[in-house]
Amino acid sequence: MKYLFVAILLSLLVSACSSTRLSHAEKNKIIENFIQSEGLENRSSISSFSMRSWTALNEEYLVLHTSVRKPHLVKLFMRCQDLDFSHTLYIHSRIPNTLSTGFDGVTTPDVSNIKCHISRIYPLTKEQYSALLDTIRVEAEEKELEAVQEEA
Repeated sequence: MKYLFVAILLSLLVSACSSTRLSHAEKNKIIENFIQSEGLENRSSISSFSMRSWTALNEEYLVLHTSVRKPHLVKLFMRCQDLDFSHTLYIHSRIPNTLSTGFDGVTTPDVSNIKCHISRIYPLTKEQYSALLDTIRVEAEEKELEAVQEEA
């Protein structure tokens, strides 16, 4: 009985260590492929910018929703710590009501001393935004299915 308990415990431990979540690199590749396949154009700024909400895709990509309900895919120069876990996002812009690539950036409350600068901005339609989220979700489900099949 003792050996059975140890075997079950080890099995649970090994399965917990194998991640079925998409890695940062996998999500980046999905997003970059989406940008190419949709032919999204990089813009240097968003004028009349007023953020309504935001969605973190990972620590390097996020979607900002403006007050006119227009989504924008934003790529940061580097990974922004805790971006995909934070509930609050601070926007730092040099020009009021404008968000630009280069010097403008974002921070989270937990890491407010490190500004994550914006590298690229891609305007999205609502349909493209939904398709991007669906693509990420489907890829994650496929990875999870592959992991289950490997365990069987």
